[in-house]
Amino acid sequence: RARQKAQRYPEAADAYAQSLAIKQDDRTFGLLDGVLKETAFFLIPYVGRGADSDDNKVTRWGLEGDWQLTERSRLGLHAERSDVSDPFSSGTADEFAFIARWWPRSLLNLEGLAGVAQLQADTPGQSVTNHPLARLRLRWRSPGDGPGMELRFTEQPLIATPGLVAQPVELTEVKGSVEVPLLGSLRARARWKVENLARG
Repeated sequence: RARQKAQRYPEAADAYAQSLAIKQDDRTFGLLDGVLKETAFFLIPYVGRGADSDDNKVTRWGLEGDWQLTERSRLGLHAERSDVSDPFSSGTADEFAFIARWWPRSLLNLEGLAGVAQLQADTPGQSVTNHPLARLRLRWRSPGDGPGMELRFTEQPLIATPGLVAQPVELTEVKGSVEVPLLGSLRARARWKVENLARG
């Protein structure tokens, strides 16, 4: 159960299987079935829609799928289409990327995405532009109620209006947080963020 809680599902499955070999138990069998499902191939479709006060509308839909690569890592693919419009113009953005997750230790988790975003405005003669797409998230937490840390990095084009599709602006962002225990259940958290916007 400790391995399952640490998301080390293949190792948890081996432990449950060894337990069942010693003694058959319905509860252990159910736990084994649960962790085997966690190691299976996942395919997740999603869709979303948003709008702002200037009547800019964004509709997103896509697929993400991943599978168990090693005992402590998963690898997958990300594909997404965004339709952006206002009362006078429109554009599209397509994202294609690899996604990965790695937890070398039960208290350390690393998630990443790397690929490309293709932007196309409906303006006649407008060519497709390619932009880097990257996201990284590192999380660490000490045992029990000890300190924790999170660090995130993002590089992507802004996709909110047709104007930003026609004249892309790339966002580079780094942000992090540190949390430490004080007295009893009282904890202190510090956050910071650095952003840079540049013409794509």
